[in-house]
Amino acid sequence: MFGKTFRVKDKETPWFEDHSSFQIELATLTGRRFEWVPYRWNGKNSFEARHGAAKALAQHLTGWFDKEPEAEHVVIAHSHGGSVSIEAACILDDQNRNLLSKIITLATPFAEIRPSDRDIRELAARYMALRFGWAPLTLFACLVYVFEFRDPLADPALLWMVFPVYVTAMIAVVTPTFFVLWKIGLIKVRAAEIHKGFRPELQDWSLYAVRGPSDEANIAISTSQFVDLVSDLLFTRCMLIPFDWLRARLNRETWIGRLQLSLGLGLVLFIVTSLMDGSYNPQTVWLLIETDPVALARHVAAGIFSSVIEVPLLVALLIGAAYAALALVGPLVLIPANIVLALALGRDVLRHQGLMHIECEPIPSGITGIVSTVKVSEDERNQLGLIHFIHATRAARLRVAQILRECGPP
Repeated sequence: MFGKTFRVKDKETPWFEDHSSFQIELATLTGRRFEWVPYRWNGKNSFEARHGAAKALAQHLTGWFDKEPEAEHVVIAHSHGGSVSIEAACILDDQNRNLLSKIITLATPFAEIRPSDRDIRELAARYMALRFGWAPLTLFACLVYVFEFRDPLADPALLWMVFPVYVTAMIAVVTPTFFVLWKIGLIKVRAAEIHKGFRPELQDWSLYAVRGPSDEANIAISTSQFVDLVSDLLFTRCMLIPFDWLRARLNRETWIGRLQLSLGLGLVLFIVTSLMDGSYNPQTVWLLIETDPVALARHVAAGIFSSVIEVPLLVALLIGAAYAALALVGPLVLIPANIVLALALGRDVLRHQGLMHIECEPIPSGITGIVSTVKVSEDERNQLGLIHFIHATRAARLRVAQILRECGPP
């Protein structure tokens, strides 16, 4: 199974080496003669390694530009090698030394880490969810176990003993921890580790990104977009927007409206609680009206007053419950997705933990290119495996050959 999944064929020459099946088939399909120059890099899965490889590739290409100034230079790269090639081309563009005609990438997830311009509160929530999200999950699991919620016959009222502890821990401990660590400098963005790709003012070369459905780049692109979407949904739309809306309406000009709202909510709370506990059933109310209406009015006024006082506490409890639920759901969803993203793009993702914006797209931002999605048959999938296979498919080679036929005279 492992041989089938991770290797195209046993003992096959790597696709980028001389006399590989990839090169032989492209020469046959195009009817042209090419001079192939393999370029190896360490292949480490990190932004730092790709950045270093891009600088080395730029120097390598410069040497060939000087050696063959009249030739048409084309780069064909697979997977993260495509990101290396694009950054190398942008470096050469910045130096005005680029003679590349085309860059053809196969199943490349174009990834970039850059500073995030999001609200500091959202960054705090994302950072705490990704870096310390295991803490609320563990706390909640331990509390549930201690109070025997694993037992179907346990008293559900014990939840009110568990949840206040959990909410208090989230509000009073976890979130302020971020701001304290940020203030004293233990949480910071290390600018030296941010390798933002260059963006050419004028792009003279053409980018052709060849993709397959559910290819090896798909998991990185889909996961990065999922993490960004869920973060925005949980921490911006569900947490910050309602909070900002409420805060904007809690000012000196709205105190009359707030008082009216408190009285209305207090009256509703009083009626609901009275109906639930049976304190004011029709028979009792009618008896009090006949015997002691003053006492009834006094009891009703005291109950409404008590409910009005309880309304802010109830609202605060609901906000705390919603906040705690987000602190529980966020890590539960984002931590596994972030681990998958780190496996696809590199350990740099785990180092920055939500403080940076991680972009992964079929075409890098600021670059003009053409995306071609080739059709891969089920037989090819079954035969070639699931990982790093697209360069071995007939459809991908046909597309690369079509692009190469558009080069200059043979």
